[in-house]
Amino acid sequence: MTRYGLKIGSWLSKGEPRKVDIAPGAVFRKIRPDNFIETAKVLALTADRFGIPHVRFDVSFESPSRRRLTEGVRMLSVETFTEHFPEFVSA
Repeated sequence: MTRYGLKIGSWLSKGEPRKVDIAPGAVFRKIRPDNFIETAKVLALTADRFGIPHVRFDVSFESPSRRRLTEGVRMLSVETFTEHFPEFVSA
């Protein structure tokens, strides 16, 4: 349950609901086809003026040679975030 009164899984209409709650401190990642790893650390859950939940997160990239680049803070809707970062890493 988020602080906005809805379960993330129940809000998503596509596919299986995510089994892990998105909460501040949780870390998710996506391994891209070029073997770059995108890592997102959740900073906060917020709602826009229409009540649509969004995830504010810090994103970094790691290259196959282990070089790390920090991109900074970004925000996506919960639905887009769960599609883009499918793998839960830790909390």
